[in-house]
Parts: sequence; C-alpha cells; structure tokens
Amino acid sequence: MTSPLATSACLGYLNHHVYNQAVIHPPVAAFLQRCDAVCLDGIGAIIAASLFGQARLDRVVMYQLFDFSIAAGLVRGPVVLFGLGAEEIARATQEIRRAAPMADFVAIHHGFDQDQEYRAILRDHADASLVLIGMGSPQSERILLLASEICHRALCWHVGGGTLKQWAGTKRRAPAVLAQLGLEWLHRMSFEPQTRTRYMTGFPLFVRHLLSAATASGDGRAE
Repeated sequence: MTSPLATSACLGYLNHHVYNQAVIHPPVAAFLQRCDAVCLDGIGAIIAASLFGQARLDRVVMYQLFDFSIAAGLVRGPVVLFGLGAEEIARATQEIRRAAPMADFVAIHHGFDQDQEYRAILRDHADASLVLIGMGSPQSERILLLASEICHRALCWHVGGGTLKQWAGTKRRAPAVLAQLGLEWLHRMSFEPQTRTRYMTGFPLFVRHLLSAATASGDGRAE
C-alpha cells in the first residue's frame, strides 16, 4: 500500500456467511483461493480452521485491520473505492480522506451497478495502487477478481460493507469488550435486525456445510 506492487495481490476475509456463499457461488471460492491473505473474521471461521487445521488460529477482524492501516498511514496513492449506496459511499470517502490524506481517490462508485460498469471504471484506472470494495457477496468477490486482472499493480482488498458503513456513520461499532470476546454478532443482532437471518439460519447452514466438507475429506483419505 505504500507503493505500487509488482503484481496484483488480494486480501479478503472469511466468516460463516462468506463460507456459505463460497459453497453456493464459485466466484467467492475462486476469490478466496486467489487471495494472498485471508482474515479469519468470525468466530465460526476460527473454530472451523482450528478443527480442520488442528491448531488454534488468531482472529483478525477486517474493520480493525482497515482502521489500523489508515492510522499507520498505509492507505495512500491512487485508490478505487466501490460499495454501499451513493450517499453512504460519499460520506465514507469524506471521512477516510480526512484520516488518510495521502490517499487519492481516483474513482468512487456505489455498489449497486452492473459488473460491466465496474470493469470500465477499473480499466480507466488500471494504474491504481489500491482497490477497496465493500459490496455484498458474491458481487464483491466477482469485482475483486476483475480488479486483480485489470489493475496489475494494486492491492485488491475486500474491506466489507460493514467497514465502510462504520466510516459513513451509518453503522454502530460494537463495544470494545464485545469485540474482544468475539461477540460482535450479538451487537449486530440487537441493533441490526436485518442481519438476524444471517445468524439464525446462516450459522446452522454453515455447520451443515462444514460437516459435508469433513465427510468429503474423510472419503478422500479413505480412498
């Protein structure tokens, strides 16, 4: 982020929702495989990684990593930013600009357009050093894969819509104690009713997908 990369790199995150999307939508799985680093953003992802890897892995919350990067002066150079609605993304950009004065936002666009529109913008700014995307899955992952092919020297970063909403001031940050305990989901269910389905039905689906993956892995070893 401090200087253009020799080739594009990808940074993403994994939680139970993204995992579910990866099972259903091939672009999500393809992006995760393309990533040079993946943050284990949710408690479910930590448990799954620990079970399959037989080792306890640290949790890295994406919005905290993004905030740290801004505070450290790492968000700089030509930046492309996609996500949220038109008004929200404008507000988020304004706040990020204040905190990261070395960042030059060469393209900003909302997250509700067609893929070809984002492709055209990326081609116009193929020399960007940073592409930040916070849409829903699987759209974020599709556009990030495009960015990694077009912006050959950029870090293509899935910061997440929630991260951008926090900067726009339209999403409450969880209290520090809940964040430390990995209970942001409780905060979200309390203050963001629209996310309840993601946890109440999404997490059981995540467990089912894990069990299917474990069974398939076991069958493969048996052969």
